[in-house]
Amino acid sequence: MQIIGASFDAPEKNQQWAEEEGFQFDLYSDLGRELAVYYGAADSKSTGAAQRVTVLLDRNGTLLRVPLGRHGHPPGRGVRGLCGIVRTLTETP
Repeated sequence: MQIIGASFDAPEKNQQWAEEEGFQFDLYSDLGRELAVYYGAADSKSTGAAQRVTVLLDRNGTLLRVPLGRHGHPPGRGVRGLCGIVRTLTETP
């Protein structure tokens, strides 16, 4: 399993944020908004701020997008729910 993050911020700002938060995953700068538009976090490349989305790909590369609630987690399930979804995907042969 691989976890990555993306934001509209410059690489330097993302690096500082990742270090401050202790992130153990890569954080990419989507300055052109291409990833955000592709994965539904923004309606267009002129969007000022991205919506929080979680995108899961199964072992075969099939896109499984999890609809998220207010804090970027599956509604009513929180982080534990998302972890359960990831566990299921990674344990399935």
